[in-house]
Order: sequence, then C-alpha cells, then structure tokens
Amino acid sequence: NPYRYAPDDAALRALRDDEIWPNVNRKSWATVYPPGAEAAFFGARVVFGDGVRATTWLFLLAQGLAVVLLVGVLRRVGAPPERVALLAWHPLAVSEIAANGHSDALVVLACSALLAAWSVERRGLAGFVTGLAALVKLGPLVLIVALARGGSRRFVAAGAAAVAAGYAAYASVGSRVIGSFAQYLDEEDLGSLAWYSLQQVVGRDHARALLAGVVLAIVAVVAFRAHDTVEQ
Repeated sequence: NPYRYAPDDAALRALRDDEIWPNVNRKSWATVYPPGAEAAFFGARVVFGDGVRATTWLFLLAQGLAVVLLVGVLRRVGAPPERVALLAWHPLAVSEIAANGHSDALVVLACSALLAAWSVERRGLAGFVTGLAALVKLGPLVLIVALARGGSRRFVAAGAAAVAAGYAAYASVGSRVIGSFAQYLDEEDLGSLAWYSLQQVVGRDHARALLAGVVLAIVAVVAFRAHDTVEQ
C-alpha cells in the first residue's frame, strides 16, 4: 500500500540507494497522489517493466487514445475533426507528458471518454469515467457537481461509486489513504499563481478563501446551465 509509509520510514530502508534516494524531496511525506494515479503507476510497471520510462509509455498511450476518442466525438457532433490538433500538437503533450511523465495524460483520456459517452447519451458511463479522472487528479471532482443537473442521478452515482471504489482499494491504512495532501495544500496552495499574487495583498487565508469562493461560484453557474449536448 503506497500510503502506508513515507520514504524515510525505516521499513523502506532496504530500498535506498546512492543515486535516487538523496534526490527524493519531502522524504517525511506520504504520497500526495490519489488512488487512481497510484494504481496507474503500478500498472505501468506490470506492463512496461521497471525502467524509468515505464510510466511515460503508459501516459503516451493514454494521450494517443484520447486523440482517437476526440476525433470520434468531433465527427459525431459534426465539427471539423482537425480540431483535435489543439490537443495532439499541444506543446505540453511533449514537454510535460512525453518528457516529464506527468499523470495528467490519464485525466485527458478520462475527460475525452466523458465527452464520448456524453455524445451518445451514456450518462452512467460518463459519470464513471469522470470518477476515474478524479482518482488521478482531484480537480475533476468539480465536474461531477457541475454536470450533475444534465447528467442525472446515474451520472452522479456512477462518478461517486468510482471514487469510493478507488479509495476502498487502499483503505487498509484507514484515514492515511489521503497521504500528505493536507501538508501539501498548506505549503503549496496547489501552486496557484493567482493565490500567490493575492496573498501579498490580502493575506494568505483571505486569498485562499476568495479563490475558493470564485471556483465554487463558477461551478454553481455551470451546474445550473443545460448540458444536453457536448456543445453545451
């Protein structure tokens, strides 16, 4: 269970080496990655081996599948399929996924699957893949709320079930299943440039509250709009 030990725990002493261990940051923290990301890391090792690039191959595959799904969505809604180039040729696909191996590619794939499922009115499936996205990055949780009105109970129930199942898989550590996310949020504030700029003017806590209010307001506005079609 990746949430059981922090890197500097004595139980993991045998895994330390002279090349990687000295460069591990936040050694006293448990992982901040949600269960879906951790499961993906494990899956990458099983499929692609123990090399440094194992996760990168998985993420590149996810990015490619996302492109395929989006081409299908664009054709289904009668939009020019070449618009997929906005994703396929985006510089971040090269710098952050191919080069740096960020797990965001899995969220891109899940959200592409959300659009594909929505375009054929499969609301339950759309909710499930949105839940999978939230198991990799927490941000997609707001999609479950924002799309609840148009997605119906099936959408919300499937999304909530996916998230619950993901955390249940690692529940043997109890409340530690959230890792060191609280410490990360307190120290990094999610790396927000907006927060960094505001906190110099109104203070740290006020900036956090203000930005949280803005995000919630946006989610509320979107939630009360119609979402019968992909275009909406």
